[in-house]
Amino acid sequence: MKTYAHYKVQCFFLFLLITAPLFQALGQNLSIKGLVTDMSGKPVPFASVVLEGTQKGTLTDDEGNFTLSMEQQQDKIYVQSMGYETTAVEIPNALPGSGVIRIALKASEYKMDEVVVAGKSKSFLLKEKAFNVAALDVNKLQNASLDVGNILGRVTGVNIREQGGLGSGFVFSLNGLSGKQVKFFMDGVPMDNYGSSFSINNIPVNLIERVEVYKGVVPVWLGSDALGGAVNIITRERASNYLDASYSFGSFNTHKAAFNSAWQIGEKGLSVQTAAFFNYSDNNYRVDDLEKHDALGNVTGTMSAERFHDSYRSAMLHTKIGFQNRSFADKLFVGVTASGNHNNVQHGMSLERVFGQVHTRDRIIMPMLEYKKEDLFIEGFSLTAYASYINGQYDVVDTSSREYKWDGSYSIRNNPSIGESDWQKSLFTFNDETVLSVSNARYEKGSDELAFNHTYSLFIRQGSDPFDPDIVPFSDPNHLEKNIFGFSYTKTFLDDKLSATIFSKYFSFYGKTIQEELYNENPTATVHVTEFKKPGYGFAGTWKILKGLQVKTSYENTYRLPDGREIFGNGLNIISNPLLMPEHSTNYNLGAFFHKLKNKNNFSVEANYFYRNASNLIRLAAAGAKGEYVNLSRANIQGIETEFKYKREVFTFTLNATYQNLVNKTKFDENGTPNHTYLDRLPNIPYLFGNAVLGYTFYDFFNTKGTFQMHLHTRYVHKFYLQWPGHGDVKPSIPTQIIQNLECDYSTKEGRYNISLGVTNLLDSKAYDNFRIQKPGRAFYVKLRYFLNK
Repeated sequence: MKTYAHYKVQCFFLFLLITAPLFQALGQNLSIKGLVTDMSGKPVPFASVVLEGTQKGTLTDDEGNFTLSMEQQQDKIYVQSMGYETTAVEIPNALPGSGVIRIALKASEYKMDEVVVAGKSKSFLLKEKAFNVAALDVNKLQNASLDVGNILGRVTGVNIREQGGLGSGFVFSLNGLSGKQVKFFMDGVPMDNYGSSFSINNIPVNLIERVEVYKGVVPVWLGSDALGGAVNIITRERASNYLDASYSFGSFNTHKAAFNSAWQIGEKGLSVQTAAFFNYSDNNYRVDDLEKHDALGNVTGTMSAERFHDSYRSAMLHTKIGFQNRSFADKLFVGVTASGNHNNVQHGMSLERVFGQVHTRDRIIMPMLEYKKEDLFIEGFSLTAYASYINGQYDVVDTSSREYKWDGSYSIRNNPSIGESDWQKSLFTFNDETVLSVSNARYEKGSDELAFNHTYSLFIRQGSDPFDPDIVPFSDPNHLEKNIFGFSYTKTFLDDKLSATIFSKYFSFYGKTIQEELYNENPTATVHVTEFKKPGYGFAGTWKILKGLQVKTSYENTYRLPDGREIFGNGLNIISNPLLMPEHSTNYNLGAFFHKLKNKNNFSVEANYFYRNASNLIRLAAAGAKGEYVNLSRANIQGIETEFKYKREVFTFTLNATYQNLVNKTKFDENGTPNHTYLDRLPNIPYLFGNAVLGYTFYDFFNTKGTFQMHLHTRYVHKFYLQWPGHGDVKPSIPTQIIQNLECDYSTKEGRYNISLGVTNLLDSKAYDNFRIQKPGRAFYVKLRYFLNK
């Protein structure tokens, strides 16, 4: 049997195996890396960079960066872009190895009435890939008082159900699959055990560059066991020095601060990057339709009340130091992330029981190392590697004997051992340790590409509780170990008009859970061991039929391994289920994308059909005042999503809609009796929803040389059942909701000074979400932002 020491030794040697070669000088390729800006330091995208005397060249990306390989030492490159003078730049003789050049272009003295620059951003290039992916460029939303969750809620097929205000729990759904069935990544690294203080509803929007949402099939390089898709958050990283600081405040005593910066000592010196945020809110909004009781406890009507124990605060600090664009590495950094939060808990899974002192805390420390090198040893071969150790401590505090009411009053329980949320007081603390490594190798030559990925994670949880010394969950260490291997081959044909990818994955899972319980008033421990090894496979293809018209199709046979929170619970309102099994699904996607640019009119139309046939589907089910993750033996999910986008100079409009039908296909329950919910639609999941976004930009606003932007976002969610439709004549439901948010921002001095105003739930509509928990009404926010780019 594997022991705790065995895991520690295994992780230590795995860490050494990955990180040892990263400090060596890995190759002597002749290549140039550089940054092209204007005279003020602003990046110039899609500038052409050509080697003197050759036809070999490249274009800068949308951040002005470029990489250009050489077969032998060259003397000079020429850089050219529309509206700028052609610039000749001497190549330093300090090659072999990789050189770094910073090039500032001078504006052309020739005056032109109109210039049209045709180029493709990273987001648009990503949409042309075979995978069904939505790429969001968030540059125009940097000034808004938003987090990543707010941005993702606008993506077609995405639905985010929150349990309340800032910092509340949430369920993320993509094409009908939700929770951990959709995996989250940050810069390609899994966020599985980052903790609740560093999640999508905490990360400010001005810390990120774009968001990529993969639907159904997930590319091999993400190293994922996702069942229905993945979200990859790309953080902002610039080669130039910059500083980005913001502060926002608003309703419910909400305060948010964010800081992001990069500083490099000389062209080849150390680079230091820092990011941080702080969030706080009282979350003291009013909730309606609460039961009103008389002195005998009888229900006499309904009432409204202000949430009085729902404050939340979180903070994160991330810093890393290392080298960029050197001969031995394009990127080599060591760093550390520290984060934490304090969350007062107002109630359980429903509003029936109200708390006044229950709260949770978490603290995370995460050292990390990352490495990246393109054209390693040979042209076209690249390697990236990441390793981290996550140490987290989580506290669940329920030590009060008070019994609260919604008006804030309370009485003292007769039994002093009973807590607010459970029959036993608790000061439950559990420590989570995670070792994570991600390695990607890719070789590209001509129209062929090979890719390999290995992702390893080891999760260990141990707990203690002084209020319950006999039955303490996780008093012995519980383990989850995952290995995921992936391989893919991509081939393009017909001048890149046709592209196909085939891939395979291998999933390995080992879980050891020790369940503590009382038997004849004596504490006992039951050990559950789960081992699982299965292969997965699939393909993705795309065909550019005509100019601007593209069709896509994909298929995947895949598995999703349960994580620690699902098996172990959270110690408060999610109970453990050590018998939870991995999920399996076959996913199909068929879609089309059309894009047209004509006479300043830029519009696109996209439609996608999806089908998911899932077994052992993991879902969160209500168990009284608590919840538990359980397996649903079979479920069928299919639907269609559409999106229309239009842009003309200063005007933008986006409209999308999703219809999804999630049906229970389990004929018999575990006892062999007929399942009365067979062919019922799964409860507590919206099946029809969509978004509309109107945007308008005013340049040189009131002759101030500033820019003013307005965005009106409307969210529609159709009425859906809260419980199984087949249960009872009276079917509780969550009503149809139409929520509007307004964002306005003003920017001047080329983006250096910015101010914005946000209004959420503009019409103060009643908004409900997960398990009919009421969300905040109308709220106002102001954000101040300063951005300096050198």
